[in-house]
Amino acid sequence: MLGCLVRVHGLRGTQGQQYNGMRGRCVKYFGTGDENAGRYKVRLVGDDDEPLKGDNGKPIALWPRNIELIVPSSPSEGAAQP
Repeated sequence: MLGCLVRVHGLRGTQGQQYNGMRGRCVKYFGTGDENAGRYKVRLVGDDDEPLKGDNGKPIALWPRNIELIVPSSPSEGAAQP
């Protein structure tokens, strides 16, 4: 899923809920040995690489169940130009 465009959903918590429905790109997968193993770092479309943050103010990594693959709809999202 690295490099894929996704939609964030199913996040709970005061801070996390603001990201539900937003589009982003999977930019990192956390592998074995990392405290976030099995999760993805998602950069929101149009964002300046600011991480998604949880209620505690720390960056959050998303479980696969909290992201769905979507088709890019504009060049800024990586869609092919005619």
